Amino acid sequence: MTVYAASYDLENADLCPAGAAKLVEIHRKYEVPATFFCVGQVVEQRADDLKRIFDDDPLFDIQSHTYSHPALRTSPIQGPGVSIEELYIQVGRAADIIADVFGHRPIATRSGGGFYRGMQGEPDRLKVFVECGMKYISTDLRGPFDTIPSPFTMPYTYAADGFPELWELPTHGWHDNVLKWGGHPTMFPPIYPFAGRLDVVKTVQEDFEAAKPWVDYAVEQGLPYVGIVYHPWSVYKFDPDCGTIDLLLGYVKSLGLEVITYTELYRRLAAGEIKVG
Repeated sequence: MTVYAASYDLENADLCPAGAAKLVEIHRKYEVPATFFCVGQVVEQRADDLKRIFDDDPLFDIQSHTYSHPALRTSPIQGPGVSIEELYIQVGRAADIIADVFGHRPIATRSGGGFYRGMQGEPDRLKVFVECGMKYISTDLRGPFDTIPSPFTMPYTYAADGFPELWELPTHGWHDNVLKWGGHPTMFPPIYPFAGRLDVVKTVQEDFEAAKPWVDYAVEQGLPYVGIVYHPWSVYKFDPDCGTIDLLLGYVKSLGLEVITYTELYRRLAAGEIKVG
């Protein structure tokens, strides 16, 4: 049965703590978990606030969103990727900071922006993730030619690049900041009939209606999971009540779908409880 993997990319020191606080409130309301992929610099700057917001609540899984959100590989949209030496800092330093603040070392890194086909074909970079203790990464976040929205790519390992134990957990659909504020190329003709939107959303209901077909399609197709990209700063800036997430989680629950973290998704994949490919 399809599950909804809930995650948020926490990357803005000014707006993300307020957004995260509201998102935590909504998740507690529905009693469902979420992964927060946190930028190390933001955790450094807002450590006390974030510790208070998450409050060691087991509903919330804290993972890494790199140290400062640079491009982790070269791409047509983001330009040149960081050096291998800088990549060690981006992955390792962020993990150290999260461990110091939250008391546990992350086992996952989500890249800033993301890439079509993730980190495939980059064995030297994949080695960095493994050596820094990552069990899974979330970097396959875009469609062909690095367009948005992201297609329904299912999880895979990097066995072809020499790392069979390292999993890639993609995301699906619109990056909510792009859907709300624009500024990124969209694939045409669209990969799915509901993926060809050109204009930004203007209301909470419209924002929810743009996400709903991705959930419906995953359920109709019997896909193992669906996971849509949201950012606390963007959701909060658009609506301080974060009403889109309230509507989305309510809808997911009405369908009878289980909501899990990305780390729980990894655990089930690694244990063979969820089958892909």
